[in-house]
Amino acid sequence: ISTPVPAMKEGDWYRLVFDGSAIPPREATFTICQAHSPWEQVGFFKTLSLNDFPQRFAFDFFASRSEADPIFRIAAGGGLSEIENTK
Repeated sequence: ISTPVPAMKEGDWYRLVFDGSAIPPREATFTICQAHSPWEQVGFFKTLSLNDFPQRFAFDFFASRSEADPIFRIAAGGGLSEIENTK
């Protein structure tokens, strides 16, 4: 699963907030990356254990590169609820 997120500027801080759950419980990988080849990360990568109870996750991170059209990719479960530039 992937969804577009706002453009990111190298060195700026961002907050990623999303809800995640999985049935059956399992690990899921979350990343913000380029929406094109070579699909490189833009500064966020996390593996989390999800269960059948929805949880809200929030992470601050800085963009490791500028990207005009990044995407939030989910390997299993979860969903994007908001992302904002917190500089």
